[in-house]
Amino acid sequence: MKKIFIVFAALAALAACNKEAAIETPEGDAIAFGDVFVDHSTKAIYETANDLTGFTVWGNVANVALYGTEGATVTRSGAALGSAWTCSVTRYWTPSSTFNFAAIANGTGTDCVNGIPTKISYTLNGADPADLVYGTSSATTDASCVPTGNVVTGTGVVSFTLEHLLARVKVSFENQIEEDDYTYAISNVTLSTWDKGVYTIGAATPWAREGEATTALPYDAITSLAYSTTPTEAGAQLVIPGAPVTLAFTYELKLNGTTIYTNTVSETVSVDLVKSHSYNLNVQLKAGGKIDFTVVDGGLGAWEDGASSNI
Repeated sequence: MKKIFIVFAALAALAACNKEAAIETPEGDAIAFGDVFVDHSTKAIYETANDLTGFTVWGNVANVALYGTEGATVTRSGAALGSAWTCSVTRYWTPSSTFNFAAIANGTGTDCVNGIPTKISYTLNGADPADLVYGTSSATTDASCVPTGNVVTGTGVVSFTLEHLLARVKVSFENQIEEDDYTYAISNVTLSTWDKGVYTIGAATPWAREGEATTALPYDAITSLAYSTTPTEAGAQLVIPGAPVTLAFTYELKLNGTTIYTNTVSETVSVDLVKSHSYNLNVQLKAGGKIDFTVVDGGLGAWEDGASSNI
């Protein structure tokens, strides 16, 4: 399972007074975001920590929403990993409190309870869908506003562990004709699936379809596929788990570079796609049986008598 570690810090400055003296309470820093780690990720598919440029954060303390129902926007703005990122809303720690947080990148949190989304709406958004990631975190402060829990040791920075909520699907092709003069050209490779889905956080079957639209996700063409026991990849795409997928492509069989046969295939693939898992649909292409030759018994015509001639 791919995970992204995102960290941020929050501290509060509080002051109270009476007529005789000022009473100071613990003071700390405002919320900051940074230090991202990406593991097991898969272009718009996150490969490294540097791929993540922002996310939306929600949170609560004492069941009171810190960032409303829309969340706050966190943007990297060129900041280095481990340094503070920019948050659209400033919030602070309070003493002796428990804080809960949720983070989503490339999805919309909805149906908030106490400031935390219970559902996520997602759209594949075109030919290169964005990687949907989600995670939660919590921290408890002491009387001096020092947080413990999901925090980075020595920094007071809270860490998220984010997981991929989509499935990655690779498509590969394999030419199983051993003769070098036979090649394939592969084009118009697509994987059709749901256009939109809703993820219910914590549900046994979390993904449900939203609307009836479908999207045909494109893959790369392969201009010349020679014989090999190693499949050639046509790329990878992100797919909503639980959705049926239909693979379509056109292939041309060529002999010494000249097309001798063309066909278009469209087939619904039976595979149970699970979030954060990667799959490879490998298409094996081969011709019919090898052409052989022989002569059968009686296959040679009998000699016929011709005209006789005396010499």
